[in-house]
Amino acid sequence: MLENIEDLQRVAVRRLEEFDFLQVNSKLREYCGKQAAKIHVVIPDYTSAYGSFIDIKVEIDDLQPVAERNGDGRLVLFSISVDWPPLQTAATERRPISVLSFSTIRGDVALRSATLEDNGRELMVTADSADLAQGEGPIVITLSTPSLYFLLPGSVPFQRHLLHFNLSVPTGVEKCLLHLDHSSKISLRCRKDNSEYQSLAYSTQSNYVRKITFFPQDQIKVRYYYGTNDDTQLIKVGSPLFAGGLSLLAGSLTIALINANLLDSAATTLALLILPPFLQLFPATSVLYPSSDISRFSVKNIIIGVVAALYVPLAVLSLLTLVRYPQFRPIALRIDLLVGSLLIIALLIYMILINQGVLQHYACDRCERRIWRRHKAKLNLKTRQTLCRDCWHSDVMPTLID
Repeated sequence: MLENIEDLQRVAVRRLEEFDFLQVNSKLREYCGKQAAKIHVVIPDYTSAYGSFIDIKVEIDDLQPVAERNGDGRLVLFSISVDWPPLQTAATERRPISVLSFSTIRGDVALRSATLEDNGRELMVTADSADLAQGEGPIVITLSTPSLYFLLPGSVPFQRHLLHFNLSVPTGVEKCLLHLDHSSKISLRCRKDNSEYQSLAYSTQSNYVRKITFFPQDQIKVRYYYGTNDDTQLIKVGSPLFAGGLSLLAGSLTIALINANLLDSAATTLALLILPPFLQLFPATSVLYPSSDISRFSVKNIIIGVVAALYVPLAVLSLLTLVRYPQFRPIALRIDLLVGSLLIIALLIYMILINQGVLQHYACDRCERRIWRRHKAKLNLKTRQTLCRDCWHSDVMPTLID
């Protein structure tokens, strides 16, 4: 294995995937030798709800002798909670989660003594110690909960989701492995946890990826922010700029062709002046009256409003110069050309902002401060955390100097 962070940097720059392969396989051997608890979390494909159901499976291979809780003959297998309020990074209160379904088995036999207990701060899975002593094989606990995945305020498609929980496995295990599955249409915006390393994303099935996170203790603290990774949704926001700009450029070209007596070509460009905006700016759903309790605010709606306010009067002016006021054709040609070019430039600026990660709200994995330019963020290769400049200089740079 690599011994210092300089070697890690050189290998990662040359071949990041090979470096991750070596790290993951080395740590898997180490964790499996320590009988680490395995936690499997699945985020559903549909992520537009305020609280999507999350499936959690906890597998404990080796149940070490642990003290009974309060001497009542019952053992705590694992506990889970969330910081409250979950959107505050400095929250001091903890609350238990709500569970829709729950089961506990050992080997092929269900542990009938396993129950859920709520102590006001966390939800605990407990079982009778005598029942545990009779069974063989790993203990598998599965549950489904709507209390871990939160939709944050924001504009579509730049909204983020927060996956947050505190999980403890007080059964004598030394380490924990977190297998996190999610749709390939979403990606991490910020990863704040107490892990020592997280792997790259690996494909598990159609449209799903998995990341393996290594926790060197029996307590897990997770705050993961996710955002859309769907190129179609991100590009669709800029489509009104393209439609409006192309149409106004077509309008100026139509006027120029008519002035040159090229009427056949002008008829073709006239269609481009009228058709694209009606498809992009005035879709059929826009004529439906929205419900008063459903927010329709989005960046795309703002762009549509601005482009429509520019396009409609200029398109009317261009049509009037073609059929009734030819003396205004030179003015209409210049205005259409200018505004159409500005809309195309605005589209290019939007695409650059998307490419640089400015609008997707990436954040530092240490302090959760927003990183405006993703390409300028610093990568701590030892933990695979993305850091802002301040956290990089206060955390990683002293290590490099030493």
